[in-house]
Amino acid sequence: SDCAMHLLWQLEHAAAGPLPQVDVHVYDFGGGLVSLFNTLTSPFGKVGAYHVGVEVYGEEWSYGVTDYNTGGAGKTGIRKTKPKSHPLHRYRESVSMGETQLSSVEVQVQLSKMRGAFLEDDYHLLRRNCITFAQEFVLAITGKNLPQYILEFPIALDRSTSWMF
Repeated sequence: SDCAMHLLWQLEHAAAGPLPQVDVHVYDFGGGLVSLFNTLTSPFGKVGAYHVGVEVYGEEWSYGVTDYNTGGAGKTGIRKTKPKSHPLHRYRESVSMGETQLSSVEVQVQLSKMRGAFLEDDYHLLRRNCITFAQEFVLAITGKNLPQYILEFPIALDRSTSWMF
């Protein structure tokens, strides 16, 4: 059972030292002008347009679309990248989310469960994006929520532009 597997993992790793760290890497969405906007608004709090990825066990995971022209056609939008090195966004900072009690196998099982729920076709810039993925993933592996400043901007922008769509 899952409980027995987790207990076995804890016993095997009890003497191995600290538990695996979970970090959220925050990027300026697309870099360029967004990076300038995020820098200019930083004195007013960490308000900005961000891309985020979650690093655990040395791998960074995020959600997005690879090709807006062809769509996802049922493909998962969850991708693995080298930590702090997303090819489309400019790295800004990392936020520690603490440790996970899950083994690397259990983390992979969690990602497998999420792959079908985070398809490229379902991506929405404001409502279902890298932030909603990271929030769900971090909550599942640490029991913690993302910092409020990461969650706020897409929600506020969605509310202010909802009359347009």
